[in-house]
Amino acid sequence: MPVPRQKLSSLYPVLLGLGFLLALPPFFSTLSAQVQLYEANFDADLGSDGTSGASPDGWTAAETGTGSLSVVAPGELQFAIPSDNTPQSWSMTWTSDVVDITNAGDLVLSIAGYRSGANNAWVYGIYFNGVLVSEGGMPMGASVATNSWTIPSTHYLNETSGVISIEMTTTVKNIDYFIDSVILNGVIACSDTDSDGICDDVDPCIGAYDACNVCNGPGAIYECGCNDIPAGDCDCNGNQLDALGVCGGGCSADVNDNGVCDDLELLGCMDAAACNYDPAATEDDGSCAVVDACGVCDGPGAVYSCGCFDQPAGDCDCDGNQLDAVGVCGGTCTADA
Repeated sequence: MPVPRQKLSSLYPVLLGLGFLLALPPFFSTLSAQVQLYEANFDADLGSDGTSGASPDGWTAAETGTGSLSVVAPGELQFAIPSDNTPQSWSMTWTSDVVDITNAGDLVLSIAGYRSGANNAWVYGIYFNGVLVSEGGMPMGASVATNSWTIPSTHYLNETSGVISIEMTTTVKNIDYFIDSVILNGVIACSDTDSDGICDDVDPCIGAYDACNVCNGPGAIYECGCNDIPAGDCDCNGNQLDALGVCGGGCSADVNDNGVCDDLELLGCMDAAACNYDPAATEDDGSCAVVDACGVCDGPGAVYSCGCFDQPAGDCDCDGNQLDAVGVCGGTCTADA
């Protein structure tokens, strides 16, 4: 089954028929993009015989001779001829799954791996649809490196599917060959209406993003730039009006609606004409009073025996008089022997 084409993290303009990349002018309405058509990662379980790979890689391998085929860390496929073997002949053929190359244009085949041992120990070929692509190229060393080859569309005669194969033969002992991954990219022509270097069929925005990151949006034209003030808020910072009508204020209640937060209210007389007027009061507590007939603030008035006071003890009237010797209040008799 053909492997679905995958979009790379970024698409690169490529001049068809050449093996290098060229940047296309921004006024082009069409472009050519390199798109991944197939990838095989040799990630079979450690210790397996390495003759098949897990889905979706779809790779198979066959071997003849006295060599060994195994999977080694970190998931690479290792084709090894042990030092204790002296093979007359040993060969291995790795074959990919069928790859859909419809309208793919030129292909770019990349193989990551390396070889160790004698420099000319391996005789191998890389084929696409049975046509030789390269007879060499895997680097010598001890770590994974990548080699790439361009396969012009004329190489596969405009076929719509293809198979990659790698064939290796050796008669030398104590050598290894590692393959980590095989990737096939194709150069696909597509429309690019907004000339942003991304094909229209995978472009998340055909046009331009505005300041609010909206495709073809109107821009930051709202009260808060990219949006209006939310319902219930009084500003663009998520604040609400408090009990006094202050945006973002901290007053939770103003029961008497006098503009002073309840927890800051000062009770007292607020009538300036009252004798107990409190200029600091913020809420009238009904305590306002007047001066009575006796000049006392909030007094009871002239309710005593002498009006504003009781008759003093020893006096016989409210004028400070006492009884004389014959019992006359305020009299002058001092003795009645």
